[in-house]
Amino acid sequence: MAKSAARRGKAANKEQPAASHRRMETSPLPPASFRWTAGALFAGLALLRLAADRFPEARLWGLSFPGYLPSWMELLIAFFGLLLASPALYGLFRWKADFLTRMPPFLVSILAAAGGGTLFWLLRMDTFFLGDGASYLAEHFRWVRGLSISEDVLFSPGSAPLTAWILAKGAVLFFDTAHAGAITAQPQFIFQLTAIVAGAVFLFVVTYSSLRRDEDTSLRIGRIVLLAATPGFLFFFGYVEYYTLYFTALAAFFIASVACAEGRLSPVWMIAAFILSAALHIMTLVTLPGLALALASRGGEPLRGLVRTRTLLAGAAAALLLGGVYYFASGISSEGSRTILALQPFGEEGAVQHYTLLSAAHLGDVLNMLLLAAGPALLLLVLLRRRGTALRPQDVVALSHVLFTGFLLFFGYTCFGMARDWDVNAGFGVAVSLLAITLLTRQEESPARSYLAYLASGAAIVAVLPWLAVNIDSGMSEHRFRDIMALDDRNVTGDFALNGYEHLRKHYQRNGDTEREAWAIMKKVEMVGYPGDFRKLLRSVTMNVPAADQQRYMDFVFDALNEKFREMSRRGSDSLYAGTKNEYAEVAVEALLQLPQLRGFANRQDAYFDMQMQRLSELLPGHPLLIMVREDYRYERGGEYHDPAPFINALPYIRSSSLIASRAGRALIMTDRRPEAAMVLQRAMEIDTTFSLPHFLLGYIAATDNPPRPADAISHFESFIAHPEGHQLGDDAAGQRLIGQARDMISRMMNLQQQSSRSRSGG
Repeated sequence: MAKSAARRGKAANKEQPAASHRRMETSPLPPASFRWTAGALFAGLALLRLAADRFPEARLWGLSFPGYLPSWMELLIAFFGLLLASPALYGLFRWKADFLTRMPPFLVSILAAAGGGTLFWLLRMDTFFLGDGASYLAEHFRWVRGLSISEDVLFSPGSAPLTAWILAKGAVLFFDTAHAGAITAQPQFIFQLTAIVAGAVFLFVVTYSSLRRDEDTSLRIGRIVLLAATPGFLFFFGYVEYYTLYFTALAAFFIASVACAEGRLSPVWMIAAFILSAALHIMTLVTLPGLALALASRGGEPLRGLVRTRTLLAGAAAALLLGGVYYFASGISSEGSRTILALQPFGEEGAVQHYTLLSAAHLGDVLNMLLLAAGPALLLLVLLRRRGTALRPQDVVALSHVLFTGFLLFFGYTCFGMARDWDVNAGFGVAVSLLAITLLTRQEESPARSYLAYLASGAAIVAVLPWLAVNIDSGMSEHRFRDIMALDDRNVTGDFALNGYEHLRKHYQRNGDTEREAWAIMKKVEMVGYPGDFRKLLRSVTMNVPAADQQRYMDFVFDALNEKFREMSRRGSDSLYAGTKNEYAEVAVEALLQLPQLRGFANRQDAYFDMQMQRLSELLPGHPLLIMVREDYRYERGGEYHDPAPFINALPYIRSSSLIASRAGRALIMTDRRPEAAMVLQRAMEIDTTFSLPHFLLGYIAATDNPPRPADAISHFESFIAHPEGHQLGDDAAGQRLIGQARDMISRMMNLQQQSSRSRSGG
């Protein structure tokens, strides 16, 4: 049966070009009233997008993305949106449709795949803001270098096992160890390479499956455009996520399932596409109902009788009912889960999520996602409303995909906020487009059918081009990401919010934009305030922030720390969600220790130190670390170390700060407490293995011991010289002086070794 159907399809297809051409020649424009009604809807979408462009910082991200383009380009896009909503370019559309369908489908499909692959490579993305891109890149960087990794992140066994395995193995296969600057040495390369392959396959499948159909030439070209021109097309430009391969396989499954329900394709191909898609990403399982309906449509009469709208809606209602029972009975409605949003704010104290199922932010984001992923296709569905006509099996299967991917869109837990996790629902856009074009084939009037294909295709192109342009361009992409981050700063948990700012920080770091890197770290501190992020910010203030801005950043640091201490006092606790009192005390002391290195304070350092010291002493009375830092600051300003007691007493409290450990080591050396000094300096390097300054002090201890230890001294001084990036000194001149002293000490130690060797030889 399947083979005979396939032969009939081939025979019909051989005769189709001539028939299609005749229809094109004899098919007039639809009535003016129809053109006005349909054109007004699509023109309204273009105008709505232009209006939303005026408010890029509002929750209009599904429409406003063209607003990040240069003004002339934004207006040009809007102009073409209006032009394509009129009959002005209809003749050109039909001419192109007829021209393409005259060519061999396989050749056109190969050319589309090759041309698309070339375009994907030439315009590959340099940014990785959306989704979990930065996290994946970090794991791949460590993976190919044999460093420790998070297997749950890199291999994603619970979500995208096959995708993760392909990317991980491919990264090792193509990694270039010999040329650090080569493109194959970059973590993004494997994502870009697989994206090109996936994109080429996607274009081939969409083009070939469309051109092989026995329908109007306009409808075939409209099918190609509607299926391809969705936001998911961005995946193929090197998008760093685990959805690219899955998106291609899912689209192939959608197309195969409808073709299977039509009797045009063997179920074997559909099942293979489903299995592949599910292995690439587990989210494919939400489309199981569509698979079941497509299989039922190829069974006996009782099974075929189930492939009806009533059956589908009853099944969807049952799924909602059962899901609702589980939702409330399991407590997810109040506590949330890894996959489903709660009805009320949830999360740990200090990291509460206000982005809930029925919150205005979530409902607004669902609407934005509908407009972004499927705006043109949804308008086409509005124009295709027909009452009293039963849906065909292929219509029911396509509708099933829309319903169940729609459930994922509405109920799915998008923990970054929908704008940042648009990619989770990219498949929804393909499902709606497929439903729209499948229902369009039922349109009896050829002029209306062809004209609607033209309108929807034009609207899809006008929507996807600015989407691609904005996200591929690093500057516009960064600007847009900052705006959509700000939408959910206070809605999603602080951890998820700061993850987005970490993406920005890495982008700025890679591009050498040190000022914006400091800003991104400050936002991370603002979101949660982990001690590690405070330290990154302090280091950035010392090394990168212009002198004129240093006090503003330090004010922020001390205000944030003092608020942590006050919050712990209000709660009667020695810890918060993000850290303990002692950890924050260490950070506060580090901030005080770095003041002498900050040029932005000029002659105001002492007064500023005293002011902040007073504020901290009121919140942490008698804390040994504060007593220690007062003595150390006095030395920095020209005093002398006399009493080792403040530093000895502080040792038990030095647990996570390599800087404080180093300063304590220096003071203990100078007060002749060398064993304690060596111990705390070793602790400093254990806390931070990249911190090389303690090597200088340990080298000094070895060189000045009685008797000296030349080999140990030389080893430490050489390690200090070899890693200047780990000195963590804000003053380059001071670093150079220490390097000079280290070299001088190495010379002395080498002379001492030679003297000792000659002495032993002479003896």
